[in-house]
Amino acid sequence: MTGNPPYLKKSMGMSDFQTRVISAAEIIVPSIADKQKEQTEIWNSFQDFYFDLDFVTQKKIKLFSAVLQILCLFYTLKFYTDLDLKKRDMFFSKIYKFPIGLIRSGFFGFRSLILMAQYTRESVQKRIRYAGPLVKRKLK
Repeated sequence: MTGNPPYLKKSMGMSDFQTRVISAAEIIVPSIADKQKEQTEIWNSFQDFYFDLDFVTQKKIKLFSAVLQILCLFYTLKFYTDLDLKKRDMFFSKIYKFPIGLIRSGFFGFRSLILMAQYTRESVQKRIRYAGPLVKRKLK
């Protein structure tokens, strides 16, 4: 998959933040690349976690995703949302090993939210034989 051109992102109704989250999720959870339904499920789950956070933390996450865009611009002369999957993966590999701990920590937090969103999907829970969170289970 190549990066989506900006005019397409707007016509698809995706916000810049949603585009950044999904573009990162395609690398963190490779099985959702080019799969609109799975991407929508992850985005919806991500929002559930995101909106449960306090306002300051929400702003920090949104800002961090924008900082990643700027870092990518320095490395590749493109935003990560505009890179194909291979180049985006190479960029995130650099961030994973970034020399500044604050960037690495921010990335691990961002990655954790995306992985939490992935594992709340019922299809994934069935595949890994996870019965789901206790709060939704009926006890016998």
